[in-house]
Amino acid sequence: MKKQLIFLVIMLLPIVVKAYNTQIDGIYYTINKSTLTASVTYGSSSYGSYSGNVIIPTSIYYQGKNYNVTDIDNSAFLNRSRLTSITIPNCVTTIGNAAFYGCTGLTSFTIPDSVTSIGHDAFFNCRGLTSVSIGNGLKEISYRMFYGCEALSIVTIGNSVTSIHNEAFCGCNALSTITIPQKLESIGEYAFFRCYVLTSIDLPESVTSIGSSAFRQCI
Repeated sequence: MKKQLIFLVIMLLPIVVKAYNTQIDGIYYTINKSTLTASVTYGSSSYGSYSGNVIIPTSIYYQGKNYNVTDIDNSAFLNRSRLTSITIPNCVTTIGNAAFYGCTGLTSFTIPDSVTSIGHDAFFNCRGLTSVSIGNGLKEISYRMFYGCEALSIVTIGNSVTSIHNEAFCGCNALSTITIPQKLESIGEYAFFRCYVLTSIDLPESVTSIGSSAFRQCI
């Protein structure tokens, strides 16, 4: 019974979302009046919401005040399969858990230097994603961050990343090129499991820990 409960909790994690305060130009936001900041959030279960190209602004005007956009909430773009591209400004610092979970229409993604934290499963099962560029602000590639991104072939990781967590790139069948930063210290279990075409990888001397099966079933 305990194991079943734990499994249920894990399955429900990507579904935890916030209620929005306002919608501006097709983007939904929660508002923090004490800090004058806004977070992009999940707004509608409508199939057409968050489709095509989405450009997140640096700030929004709401009830007579300007709010800086600093976060993308948990599950903000959950399963928005019609989302084809997104532009994130260099003021967003946090991307939440499962933020782009199941966004199968995304083909490329650039994470700006301002982003310092990205939650688990952020790009889980983004099957159309082919290339990712990660800025210099991020320090960790989180648990299952790119799990199941089967078309992902090119990844550039910023210079500040010190840890690649468990299953981060598991099932990235097309991954052939990845740039490893010189400050990297650890690679988690099954991090690159089933990356079938990853034929070589240059690890810096700074790496002191590699988890079990980290490169299992890589050629």
